Amino acid sequence: SHDGQANAELYVKYPNQTMQINRFSFVIEKAMIDDNFLPVAKYYVEKWDDYEKIFNEKVEILQNEIDDLQGQATELKNTFNSLNPDQFPQKADFENHINNTNIHVTMTDKTNWNTKETTAGAQAKAAQSFLDAKNYVETVKTVYGSWVNLSLVAGFATGDNNTPQYRIKKLFTKDGERTFTEFRGALAGTFISTANSTVANIPAGTRPAVTEYFAVSSNNGNGGRIAIPVDGKMLQVSSTDNANPSYISLSGISYEVGN
Repeated sequence: SHDGQANAELYVKYPNQTMQINRFSFVIEKAMIDDNFLPVAKYYVEKWDDYEKIFNEKVEILQNEIDDLQGQATELKNTFNSLNPDQFPQKADFENHINNTNIHVTMTDKTNWNTKETTAGAQAKAAQSFLDAKNYVETVKTVYGSWVNLSLVAGFATGDNNTPQYRIKKLFTKDGERTFTEFRGALAGTFISTANSTVANIPAGTRPAVTEYFAVSSNNGNGGRIAIPVDGKMLQVSSTDNANPSYISLSGISYEVGN
């Protein structure tokens, strides 16, 4: 027979080495095993040790999660403690800043910006700059004519084997064409003070609009003056101290053509 009173004790052990003891009793009036019947179901009885193992595993997992959360909380606490409130703007100052439309550009401003540059606009400006530069170079240039021997009068000749010559120089500017006559070479002959001697003749189309005067150098270091009036005569106006040099230089003489 399996009936009667049963006395029992339940021992519960915890991870911290503590244990709880529960004593209890109960009465079995009639046990199923004493009846004459066929069981319709199977009953499984697990040991308390199995449940205790599962319980301890769950407790350990939970403890690990708590420790991890505690570590994160500590890091956040340290971060907040390291912040200096003075480094943050006051709420009123912050709101004034973000609402200041004078210093912030909105998307509407960017879209409607009248002075913005575009790819097409930049290309057009570059093309126009190139065209302007090309036109300027083509309109501002100098064209030189060939050197022509100067027509000397009797008594004057080439000095120092450097033939006296002239040429036409045309300068094209945006304001129009300008024509100049320039000279080179050396002139030999008899040069006396204040003689006003004609030394050469210059053809029409290469003469000045008014009489032009030029200081010239000589072989002996003394100076003199050459005058070219509108009639095209080249005059030896003076020679310093009647030095009578062997030749004088015409290089550097240049004037704008007037007739």
